[in-house]
Amino acid sequence: RPPRSTLFPTRRSSDLPLITSASLLSIATTDLIFVQLAYAWNLVGGFLGELSLGHMIFWAMGSFGVVLAINHGLPVPAVLAGLVLAGAAAGVGMALAIRLARLEGLLYVAIFTLILGEICASVASNWPPLGASTGIVAVRLPGIGPTGQYELLAGAVVVAVAANVWVALTRRGLRWQAIRDDAPAAATAGVRITRERAGAYALSAALCVLGGAFQGYYTGGASATVSLDVSVLITVSLAVFVGGPGTLLGPLAGALVIYGLGSVVTSVSTSVDASLYAQVAEFAVALIALRLLVPRLGNRDLLSGIGWLLASRVPGLRRGRGAQPAPAGPAGRADQVTLLPPASPPAGRGPLVIDGVQKAFGQVAVLRGVSFQVEPGQVVGLLGANGAGKSTLCNILSGLLRPDQGAVLLGGADLARIPVAERSRLGVGRSFQTP
Repeated sequence: RPPRSTLFPTRRSSDLPLITSASLLSIATTDLIFVQLAYAWNLVGGFLGELSLGHMIFWAMGSFGVVLAINHGLPVPAVLAGLVLAGAAAGVGMALAIRLARLEGLLYVAIFTLILGEICASVASNWPPLGASTGIVAVRLPGIGPTGQYELLAGAVVVAVAANVWVALTRRGLRWQAIRDDAPAAATAGVRITRERAGAYALSAALCVLGGAFQGYYTGGASATVSLDVSVLITVSLAVFVGGPGTLLGPLAGALVIYGLGSVVTSVSTSVDASLYAQVAEFAVALIALRLLVPRLGNRDLLSGIGWLLASRVPGLRRGRGAQPAPAGPAGRADQVTLLPPASPPAGRGPLVIDGVQKAFGQVAVLRGVSFQVEPGQVVGLLGANGAGKSTLCNILSGLLRPDQGAVLLGGADLARIPVAERSRLGVGRSFQTP
């Protein structure tokens, strides 16, 4: 057989820009692994706003799957494509499990997904086909060289960044952020929460499988203690929140803060204590950023937010960045308001009928046989003291609550049989008492 170098021609690390040594190439490759995971997790943790701590399950699918494929002589590209599809399906399964468990909020989703991850780690640590507690080692690795590995990982990072760009620049990203900000309001505006959540988890999981596959190849093995290590994901989520969740530069900025300083110290020092001090400094910077900088940046990421803060304090750069005055009206006034006439009612749509609606919370009866009718184009106001049931009735009309008795009809159609997101397509919507 010809030597490996002729089968897989390699390049020197000096051929790459900004890479001047083999040690620096190794550090850059390791840091890129975390950047790829940060961008993959940002789709769920940033745009969707759910603190999933079970994404290492998908990461382990990639690492274990690639090592097993190598050991069994299977075509790695074909196996990787199957693993990506399987990871996407597993992501949909996790999203549906969250939906079936009726979990909302960062804390409950974090605990639920953490339990799923620990269950998978326990299974992997005791299952002989996966090497049990010791894991599995690749018996043969295709030799593409350190430079080829770096370029391969850089391609995976580009794919993850491209996925984030696609989400950020499309209406899908807006829907995910609407769910993050106010899920009930998003549902009444027509966002199908279950479908959008499944899509976010599927895409994020597929990217995690891709990154985990590279890690399994790069390290030459996979084990439960490494591939399913939740502390890695916790650090990555910290990086995303420091850099700016749900932004395009946030994962990169956070990775520079969390991993960049340690990488620089490791490259210039051989002292173990120096690396320890660097880690302490990294987390100190992260805490300062979370406490002082991030709350002042609004929806900006850390990099552009710092630039904005600096520009806002420089007189020459501050000019022209303020809010523009409102256009003047016919009389030269800037505060004139034009009231638009109400829209014409949709043709062929009948009245909104509330018939004998009752709703109680435990022993407290809030609505007792409410009945009235609203004709198309008619404006009706509900008046009552606090606790009279006005918001409860609005929640029933929009589908956030189901009445205990009675019916709500729109043009003869029973709204109780129509999902919340579908009601908006019939013209049923509402606002909320939130900013």
